[in-house]
Amino acid sequence: MIPYPEDVALLTVEQVAAALNICRTAAYEAVKRNEIPSVRIAGRIYVPTAELRRLFGMSLSRPPAGAVTAETGLVSSEDRRHYPAPTIEEAHADDPVVDAGGGPP
Repeated sequence: MIPYPEDVALLTVEQVAAALNICRTAAYEAVKRNEIPSVRIAGRIYVPTAELRRLFGMSLSRPPAGAVTAETGLVSSEDRRHYPAPTIEEAHADDPVVDAGGGPP
């Protein structure tokens, strides 16, 4: 996941590679081709978090507590405690493989 700019202003190319689930070499090549925005500071390459989030059409600011986000479809972690995880029965209610007894057919 790409952090919010208010939390982390700059990422290393290695961090970007991990966030995008690509190899380090591919991330450096994308930076070299200007596909990923970057800045050079003291000889090191950094990627501005805001520019990376903009590139992927992601929000630059954290959603309000309790909001369902388009990025994850989940409730923010601060309010997740108010939405308990479903029971096994609830999670498999529409699963035709699991019968009403909860066991395999």
